[in-house]
Amino acid sequence: MRGASGDVRSVWNAFASQFRWVAGVAGNHDTFGTSRERERFLQQPGLYLMDGEVHEVDGLRLGGVSGIIGRTDKPGRRAEADQLKRIQGVLRQEPEVLVLHEGPDFPPGDLRDNSAIREAVEAREELLVVCVLNVDARAVLLVKA
Repeated sequence: MRGASGDVRSVWNAFASQFRWVAGVAGNHDTFGTSRERERFLQQPGLYLMDGEVHEVDGLRLGGVSGIIGRTDKPGRRAEADQLKRIQGVLRQEPEVLVLHEGPDFPPGDLRDNSAIREAVEAREELLVVCVLNVDARAVLLVKA
């Protein structure tokens, strides 16, 4: 169902059962149970739910920012200035990979996301930006730009 909210711990746990570690960000519709369940979940070794942090995992510097730019009265959204400040804070820590829920646009192609995020990350040529937003039963193919 498009736009549905829900507890995504089972997805993270499924990945964790197959891989040494799992890193990602929360989307604007993602929940992690009650606050107590979320805290317990985040204490599991090898899980990195990022929202302004950078972690070095197996020699790889991973940073991430959860949520999207939008109305702050709705869950998982921040004002544009606050979201960009959080992204810039992660970039100052020099991650090699930046994980976002809402990503940059790409004007030469047909990638219509956020131009302000593109402007924030485009100076970092060696940075790999990974984002998944609204896949809704579609396949996602990653190709070198």
